[in-house]
Amino acid sequence: MTTAITDTTTVPVVVASGTASKPFAKAVVNETTFPTTENLVVALTTPQNSGPYTSLGTISDPLGGGTFDQATNTFTEMSVAIAAPTTATQVLQRLVYTAPTLPNGQSELVNAAIGTNNGTVTTALDPLNPLALDIATAPLVAGTIAHQPDPEIPISPFTTVSVTDTGFNNAAQDSASITVTDGGTVTDAGGSLFGPGLSKTGAGTYTVGASQPSQLQAELQKLLFTPTTAAAGTTVSFELKVTDTATALSTDDKATSVDIPATPITPITTGVPVFRFYDPSTEGHFFTSSISEVTQVESTRPDYTYEGIGFKAIDPASDANAVPVYRFYEGRNDSHFYTDSMAELKQIQATRPDMTLEGPAFSVDPTMQAGDVPVYRLYETRSDTHLYTTSMAEITTIQATRPDLVLEGPAFYVKT
Repeated sequence: MTTAITDTTTVPVVVASGTASKPFAKAVVNETTFPTTENLVVALTTPQNSGPYTSLGTISDPLGGGTFDQATNTFTEMSVAIAAPTTATQVLQRLVYTAPTLPNGQSELVNAAIGTNNGTVTTALDPLNPLALDIATAPLVAGTIAHQPDPEIPISPFTTVSVTDTGFNNAAQDSASITVTDGGTVTDAGGSLFGPGLSKTGAGTYTVGASQPSQLQAELQKLLFTPTTAAAGTTVSFELKVTDTATALSTDDKATSVDIPATPITPITTGVPVFRFYDPSTEGHFFTSSISEVTQVESTRPDYTYEGIGFKAIDPASDANAVPVYRFYEGRNDSHFYTDSMAELKQIQATRPDMTLEGPAFSVDPTMQAGDVPVYRLYETRSDTHLYTTSMAEITTIQATRPDLVLEGPAFYVKT
């Protein structure tokens, strides 16, 4: 007797953790001599250097034949009467494999080597390339927080969330869907989400496209929620569903919620968030305080990477010293330049016809005021672009690693 598998084994058969299935349904035993009697053997092993497993699962015959030896992880069905070419195949294909139960976020690879023997001669199914079983689990979602206070807007409801999904060969791709509810109703009335990779699919519903778990985690952590005045005094809840796109296994986490103050929601008094994007093609950065512009950039510029809130600009309604920062578009290298200096603005208009004035972008203090921090401007000599940052840690890293970036000094001042 010889055995063969009809499917290639480069892609494992996916088996959900803790479930029973028939992974040998496409295996074929080719019998050339019959009638005869053979013993059917399936040995479970682990790949080399995969580490010790507490369990490899079990194999059983639903018709009651055969035994599984836990010590050797081997199933044996003795004295299979081979009356026709398909007899052994029928036995093999009906075998049930029960996968071990694993914690969410983990996976396990188990090899099943199929063979036959007549007591003296053993014929194995390609022992160097056995059938691979991928024991899969749903992604692990952790770090979600209920009843987060909302002292200012926008808020990052998933700033502490983590997503773990090892997947086969650490190649998992996960996607996420988010449902926003207010008073138990799926609605936009409580507010809106925006951020990297986020797509709005309906009232109160959003999706984040498939990516590696670490990237999906980073994108979820950067999402921002802006509540409406109608949500004052309510709790807005978020249902986060993370799905492994290869196995369709998912985790549904309903823990995240934000408590909106009963007082009317007003813009942040400690600063207006200015959102920062990175353009890898020019190594430049784009800044905007407009939520609608953030949404537009997310939908039309997939080459831009959202990096979060760059700094908090001044609310001109609460600061008489505030002046506008003007934004120019540089057509030659598809970048933007920001200045609060009218003298610099006039010089650019007189000498740089390639730069187009787009208008005020946000407001700042031209000189240091109480509670302010400087926004430093760095010039990127290779691409003729600029970076603006309040972070001394970022400046220190840049000066140590990026000699092409030249610190020009404070450009203007914003709130801490």
